[in-house]
Amino acid sequence: MAKQKKTSIVPGMIAGFVMLLIVGGAFLYLNFGNIAKVLTEKIGSETLGVRVSLTKMDIAPQEKRVDVSGLKIANPPGYKKPQVLTVDTIRVVGESFSKELLVFKEITVSGTNINMEVTENGTNLSDLKKNIKPKASADEKTASGEPIKVIIRKLTIDDATLSPAVMLIDRDMAPVTMPDLVMTGIGQKTNGVLVSEAVAQVLDRVTKEATRAASQQGMLQGMDEQALKELGAQMNIGQGLLDQTKEDVKGLTEGIKNLFGN
Repeated sequence: MAKQKKTSIVPGMIAGFVMLLIVGGAFLYLNFGNIAKVLTEKIGSETLGVRVSLTKMDIAPQEKRVDVSGLKIANPPGYKKPQVLTVDTIRVVGESFSKELLVFKEITVSGTNINMEVTENGTNLSDLKKNIKPKASADEKTASGEPIKVIIRKLTIDDATLSPAVMLIDRDMAPVTMPDLVMTGIGQKTNGVLVSEAVAQVLDRVTKEATRAASQQGMLQGMDEQALKELGAQMNIGQGLLDQTKEDVKGLTEGIKNLFGN
């Protein structure tokens, strides 16, 4: 397999921090590992529209800490791989909790892998983005019916890769190693956001970055031109990158024609 040169690009992880936000919701009112794990999986699945599962969740109430391992987010329907992403470990450190507001000091996500799948009409990342339902479910409300909100002071994602799982082109493509990503002040300006809204905001941003990274690496080659245009508008990808992808596709097509003498 030909080894591609790694490119320093903006991180594109739909990463485990999606679940970190949800973990916080469970942590507020259920300090019991197994129950919190089930609730986290339930809220995550409802918000993302696909199955979300965790291997293990350990809660240390006195330290205001939650450790999660083995996060898996399933692919949207119609894709080949079982998961769109997996995460090795997640650590959530709390700052302060009230009935309606959870403030997290720091969240760290390590060992994220995104399986990039491309079809003629789109990608698994763009379809996952369409699935998001940012609304407060019954599990995100206090006993009095008030919505629970979250603030995240700092979120760090390290040791992450974007893997070309299923492509439309017959060419060796190496996984892309992502630089670390740090985000601060999630929900801070509005004194908190709903758990599902935080998930939606973060997933929206990193999905765009992952798609931009895929475009830079030539992973979108083979997509229908109209689908590329719609994807560019949806993900706010620069026209230059899409034009380059189109040129790559055109060159590939002409090369095949020349090979067969057409």
